[in-house]
Amino acid sequence: MDAPSEQSPETNDSNRTMNNRKRPTATYDSEIISLTHGMDRLQAHCTRATDMEAIRDVCTALERTEQRFFDSRQLRLDGILE
Repeated sequence: MDAPSEQSPETNDSNRTMNNRKRPTATYDSEIISLTHGMDRLQAHCTRATDMEAIRDVCTALERTEQRFFDSRQLRLDGILE
């Protein structure tokens, strides 16, 4: 049987690998939640499509969501390249 000191580096490496895998997933999950919330708001506005203020709000929300999405994808690409 292996001594505890011989097992620790492997365990630490596997823990680090698991932690590294969790970070992008957590970021991706928060992006999904944010986008879902934005889509829910847009859906609520679309039920009152004749209201010009609602239409302007939808356009603004869509632009912000689109920009956040592109920014997050760029950050992810930058992280992969490093």
